[in-house]
Amino acid sequence: MTRSQGGITTPRLLTVPLLILLLDFDCNGNLIETAPVKLNSAGGRLDIIEDRVRVSGFAGEISSDAKRSNSAKYDGIFGGGLVAYEWNPVGLGAGIVHVDGPDGFTLPSLYVRGGSINTAHLRLEFLLPSEVFGNMAWVRIGVGFNQGSAPGTRGFFGLGAMPYTYSERWEPRAVGEYDLPISQGLDLLFRGQVSTGANHVQWGTGVGLGIRMGWDR
Repeated sequence: MTRSQGGITTPRLLTVPLLILLLDFDCNGNLIETAPVKLNSAGGRLDIIEDRVRVSGFAGEISSDAKRSNSAKYDGIFGGGLVAYEWNPVGLGAGIVHVDGPDGFTLPSLYVRGGSINTAHLRLEFLLPSEVFGNMAWVRIGVGFNQGSAPGTRGFFGLGAMPYTYSERWEPRAVGEYDLPISQGLDLLFRGQVSTGANHVQWGTGVGLGIRMGWDR
């Protein structure tokens, strides 16, 4: 692999459906009704890496088919950006994220890495840049591998939390990402998350494409 001028540019497009359950309780806290609710998120992400500096930008849309659900609080456009400095043993980054909806917000994002970016390492991320930001954990910690400029498969597996449940609290969930090279400069992207929710399984999956430009494989 040889490096060309301009570093590496990786645009990604992905759409992910998230299936969750709408739960109705009586005044005594007893469950009286459940109904499946589908939430969709689609968007794109662009990563530009030059030397040790990574600039990430992303944008997309969140939509829910249940007006009574907590997820509808964030229906609309999302987007943001992050700038990170990737030293060999550690990485640090910060940015800003905006989410539309009745409970929408604009907040800073944070990225911390410990360990080599091109091998297994620990990552902590808050409001991370994501092509499916609406359907993935908004805060997560876990193990990533091969997240730098080296070719080959790359991924992340860990625990996260997001407010897309019907219990009015952020519930933990298992999250995962896996990028599989299928040809020179082209990756197949897999995304997923699962949670027990309020005694019911909530899950989301997605598949997309990533294009890597500026590197010879």
